[in-house]
Amino acid sequence: MGTRRGSQFLMRTGLAQADVRFGYRTGPVFEPALVVGAATVLEPDNALGRTFVALEVDGDFVFRYRDVIEAHLIATLLVPGGAAAAAVNRIDHTRKDPQVGGMAVLTVRF
Repeated sequence: MGTRRGSQFLMRTGLAQADVRFGYRTGPVFEPALVVGAATVLEPDNALGRTFVALEVDGDFVFRYRDVIEAHLIATLLVPGGAAAAAVNRIDHTRKDPQVGGMAVLTVRF
């Protein structure tokens, strides 16, 4: 995602990310899941010497109706690290305030 040369020079830190999803289908309709992801930089010199980008934890509540409709209600917690602060913040490179969010997704297959 980042290189020292070429079109990806804007993300000079590089990025490596991994996600793991744990889900359990309780029946034909409902499946709660937990998604945990973490990211690190590949070039700490371009992130003020910091390597940890962020930890993200999502609660994904999936509701299904046959194979036609699928709805996701997602709650998210993002805990940024020092590398994220260096890449995103322009004034205070030490700010690492946690962020929360939510999302609703509806998929219809036909």
